[in-house]
Amino acid sequence: MQILYAFPFILLSLLAFLVCVIVRRFRRYAFHALAVPVIFGGCSIIGGIASALLSEFLLGRLNRFDTDTNKIIEIGIFISAYVLSGLCGAWAAVRSINWVNAQPLSANPE
Repeated sequence: MQILYAFPFILLSLLAFLVCVIVRRFRRYAFHALAVPVIFGGCSIIGGIASALLSEFLLGRLNRFDTDTNKIIEIGIFISAYVLSGLCGAWAAVRSINWVNAQPLSANPE
């Protein structure tokens, strides 16, 4: 199951990495293209699962009736958390890669 979810993200990242390696202008973004789609997928599924559990708990406490409004709210919470957590993970990945790239390489590490 996890392989089926991760496969499109891995395929997208490999394809974007190859494009960045082939096109000279985009070579500086190659590691970004390799890491960010996979991290987006991982963070988004974690946020989606967390929001599904949280919304089930909160909506179950607020309203004990099964209405269409609860379903719409639940779907909205899930989609919002899925996208926002994925974007936060991708942002953190870009910041981390930029930080690592900015570190000077030392020929004599001590």
